[in-house]
Amino acid sequence: MELGLKRGVVKLADHNPEWKEFAVRTIEQLWRIFGSVATDIQHVGSTAIRGIKAKPIIDIAVAVEDFAEVELLMPQLNEAGFFKSKLHAIENDMLICDDNEIADTRSYHVHIVKVNSVQWNNYLNFRDYLNSMPDVAKEYERLKVNLATKHPSDRNAYTDGKDGIVAHLLSEAQTWAMLHDIPGFNSFTQVNPVTKGMSGDKKYYVETIGQKRLLLRVADIAEYDLKKMEYEVMQRAVSAGVPMSQTVDFGICNSGKSVYTLLTWIDGENAEITLTKMSEAEQYNLGIKAGELLQIIHAIPAPKNAESWEGWFFCKVQDRINFYNTSPIKYENGNIIVHYLQDKRHLLNGRQQTFTHNDYTMSNLIVTPDGSINVIDFICFNNGYGDPWWDFHPVLWDGEKNAHFFTGLVKGYFNGEPPCEFFDVLLYYFAYDVMTGIQIDPMNDKRHINNIMSWLDNMKNPVPTWYSKGELL
Repeated sequence: MELGLKRGVVKLADHNPEWKEFAVRTIEQLWRIFGSVATDIQHVGSTAIRGIKAKPIIDIAVAVEDFAEVELLMPQLNEAGFFKSKLHAIENDMLICDDNEIADTRSYHVHIVKVNSVQWNNYLNFRDYLNSMPDVAKEYERLKVNLATKHPSDRNAYTDGKDGIVAHLLSEAQTWAMLHDIPGFNSFTQVNPVTKGMSGDKKYYVETIGQKRLLLRVADIAEYDLKKMEYEVMQRAVSAGVPMSQTVDFGICNSGKSVYTLLTWIDGENAEITLTKMSEAEQYNLGIKAGELLQIIHAIPAPKNAESWEGWFFCKVQDRINFYNTSPIKYENGNIIVHYLQDKRHLLNGRQQTFTHNDYTMSNLIVTPDGSINVIDFICFNNGYGDPWWDFHPVLWDGEKNAHFFTGLVKGYFNGEPPCEFFDVLLYYFAYDVMTGIQIDPMNDKRHINNIMSWLDNMKNPVPTWYSKGELL
């Protein structure tokens, strides 16, 4: 079949290797016209996918910074036989075509889009994904053939019929583009997004040919140093016998734009959900297990040359105080917390440091089917080291609701009642967290200040009123 198709007609041709040559020549012609206005020009669409039938119309994508500069080139484009489509109404996607008015045919569709836009990435990802996955490409071809048979004279119906599978394939293509350069990617038989969790990472459940089940986390390359540190922290925890996901691999993917972490998958449910199904006694016993697990984490020593915790942490405290003092938002009891943080600095004196988790919350504890606990999502606060008691403060936020769990956590960690200074230090960290919340979510933080005042007798009693209520013998 010759290149070109009448308007509205749907007719597929077998893949023709000459389509690539036609595209190359036209791209060279377009480069001469666009010059520096274009940042890239690529052959896209079905004629750029090896081995599948396509309408004999060459699709070309042109990436530009500014559409206004393209408008200035329209006289040259018109002279070369390319004219702007008046019917194309896709935002940020200008279509120019070679119109043969006598034959009423088109042979080239040139899509002009913003560089690095969703449209640009979709054009390239779709093409590259289907070229890398011939079986998927053949499935796409079968749908095209079926639709072309049904709608030989209705291009709109043909296109609408592809919308569903194209959206699905674009989603798969986006994932493929991000992950395909991970070593061993070809062994992945299943890659499903994981939407749970507060992290900004993109997370995926992965199954491999060898029946391995993995957790894959992907972050922007700008976070490389942080993610590398987190991976090294997890490696150390694994080596120390902490029950958790095992480290598998770490590196760069997405053509240098992303960093990935690969871990073993843990079956189970986060403790935040499990607790809602438990009796008070069961909540307390789960807390005991969580406290014993935290002991294992804190058995890993900090480096001998670690910076003083007191000096490092109080600098952060002072930053929060300065922010509050200059903020237009003031709370009724805010000054009480500020004075507490200033007056009780001595509580930081001589605090010993260990390896820490830094986000030891119920949502980061996985209760496995056999009732044991695994921990996930370490955070590199102060390079992964600090006062071990710092790890108790996140649980305190929902302490009243989970009083039995928290009490079990404390007693399991200390093998009984904690030292007398424990709650003083914990209150200091909780007060710091409240000051941090003013910067992040001031309206919600007001609730936490009210909690502190009601639980702790206006900062006069460091032991929460509900702590004794959580005790079960």
